[in-house]
Order: sequence, then C-alpha cells, then structure tokens
Amino acid sequence: MALFFLASIAGLFPGLTLPMGLDWKAVHSFDLFFVACLGLAASRRAFRAPDWPLILAGSGLIAAGAIALWIHPSTVGLRAVASLTYSVTVLLAVSHVQLETLGVRVDRTIVWPLLAAVGVAGVVFALENVLGFNIGPNNPRSLPAGVHRFGGFTGANALILFLCLGAPFVRGPWLTVIAILLPAYATLSRGLLGVGIALLARGRWKAEAQWGRVLLLGSGLGIALGLFAYAFALVPVKSAQRTAFNVSLEPGGYLTLHRAALRMLQSHPLAGVGPGRFVEEYRSFTSQTERDHVFEDDVPGWAPHSAILGLAAEQGLPGLAALGWLFYEIFRRLSRIPDPELRASAIAGLTGLLVGGHFVDWLALKGLWLWIGLMVASRSSVQGNLHPTAQ
Repeated sequence: MALFFLASIAGLFPGLTLPMGLDWKAVHSFDLFFVACLGLAASRRAFRAPDWPLILAGSGLIAAGAIALWIHPSTVGLRAVASLTYSVTVLLAVSHVQLETLGVRVDRTIVWPLLAAVGVAGVVFALENVLGFNIGPNNPRSLPAGVHRFGGFTGANALILFLCLGAPFVRGPWLTVIAILLPAYATLSRGLLGVGIALLARGRWKAEAQWGRVLLLGSGLGIALGLFAYAFALVPVKSAQRTAFNVSLEPGGYLTLHRAALRMLQSHPLAGVGPGRFVEEYRSFTSQTERDHVFEDDVPGWAPHSAILGLAAEQGLPGLAALGWLFYEIFRRLSRIPDPELRASAIAGLTGLLVGGHFVDWLALKGLWLWIGLMVASRSSVQGNLHPTAQ
C-alpha cells in the first residue's frame, strides 16, 4: 500500500527527477517507486493471469506509434513513442496486480495523493500571490501579468488532469467537492470542463438531495465557463494589454491549435506528420492571423494541447483508432468493478480525464496511467476494492 501511495505522489509531481548523468534520460522518482511496486507484486506472487484483449489493445497503440515513427523517423519522434510505450506499460503492469493481496485500496491511493498535491499547490499559490514569493515559472501568459496560477511544484496542467480523474473519488461535505473546482481557474476550459463533467457523471447529487443541487449547479457552471473559455481568449493575447484584468473576446488560442491538428490529419490521414512533430509542422498548417491568436511572439513551441487531436495529427487515423480500442477495453473493465460506488467514481473520473485531455497532452503522464491501472485492477478484487462501502 505504501509503495503505491508513494508512486502516486511521485506521479503528481512531474518535475521531481533524480539526476543520473545521462543526457537522454532523467530518472523520475516515479520510475523507482513503480519498479519497486512491481517487485513487491512479484515477490508476493500478486499478478493475475494475462488479460490478452487489454494487452493487445495496449500493444496496438504502441505499434501505431512505431509505424508512424518508421514512416517519419526523427529523434523527437523516438522520444515521443518511447514515452507513450512507457505509459502504456505502466497501465498494463498495474492492471494485472492483485490489489487485495497487497492490501491496496484504490480510493485512498488516489484521493490522499490528490489532496496532498492540492495542498502543496495551494501553499505555493498563497506564497506567490499573497506574500510575493517567486517560487517558479508559475505565471502563464494566459493570465494577467503578476498573477500566478494554482499549481507551482505540482505543475498546473498535470494537476488539473489529476483533478479530472480523481474528483469523483472525493467524499465528504459538498463544499469539499465544490472547492476542487476552484484550482481550475487558471486553465479554464481544460480544468472546468473535465472536472465539471466528471462530477456530473458521478451523480453525487442523487445521494445528497439538499446539496446535490449545488453540486449540479457548480458543475454546470464549470462546464459552461469551460466552453466559453475554449472559444475566446478571456485575457488579451497582447502582453501590453495583460497588465490589468481586461476582458478580451478574441478568438481562443485553442481553436488555432486544434484546427492545425485537424488539418494535419486531413493532409496525412494514414501516418500523420510523425510522432512529436506537431511543433515543427505548426507553421505550415496555420496562417499568420491564426498564429497571432495564440501569442504575438509566434514562438514555434506550441504543443497541440490535445491528447486526442495531437495523436491524430502525429500518427493519423491508425493512432486514433488504437487509442479508441484501448479505452474501449478499459471502460469494459471499469464496468465490472463489483463495488457500485467505486464503479461510478472510476467511470466518471475516466470520462472527466478524456474530456480534460482534449485540451492537454497527457499521454506521457505516467501517474495518470498508474491511477487508471489501479482502477482496472480493482475490477477483479474479491472485496470490491476494499472500498469502505463494501466492507
């Protein structure tokens, strides 16, 4: 239990690495804990029989990336495919672990690290915005100058996706659940849409009739604001105009990035433009007017900001189909979780992650794949994942 907890914590802090003197690889603390978890499971003989349909689906996603890399060879592509391969390996390995043998409770392994990360992010947010500390690069250009986002050491983009996946697992007063919508302010469409839909899918208002309406309203407003922020740049794009809280209704930068991804897919449907090559091809599929809607300096460093569209642009229809196959198999297994509370939370969380993942590239975030693997593994738990409602 402790090792999975520590791996979960490490996965939430993507910047926590261990220097190994290797130019091509910085070992993440997550890597060490993940290997330790597998070693523990092996020593306890806590692995299940191979789940071949899931393994084949995961291998299909890896193969799609390898084929695209073979057609469009590049160093950046090799790194992208290697990262995706590692992520899928985390999912496949953890999903075969007998959690009950190791005493792992999925709800605690997800909720407590999530709350710890939110706590750290809140402290960093207060230190930077209230006390004036400058802890790190935590002032994105999507916010007015001088306003730091909620994130810091946790990485705001990564934290939002963990919130999307973990929000339905949070129990307690309605205010606790509403509060986790607040950290999404800095990423708006990414966080508010994903978290809002996850909470709606969870359907907690049915269990808490009085406060359920508040949850329903909060989730609905979050979704509406997220859609609005997707279409418009609420903060002016030009840096000179971002010195104050001036509201802008310029076309949103996401629209430019996603249109570029769709054009890449349309132009190269069978193999995409090549793994990791969206940034290199970005200018060729956008006009200067469109690029001005992202940021005026026109730095060619923008990722597609969509795991789904990014994969489609870089690997074509085969990559997109392989991702769909894998998540079809994952959802099938989540629907078999014996504990109804855990089943509802898992399905809602994964739905929220997929929605939030439309705005963030998350396929390389190993901690998220660990959580998905834990949820998949809980489908076969003898005691319904040892969830409190099942005991």
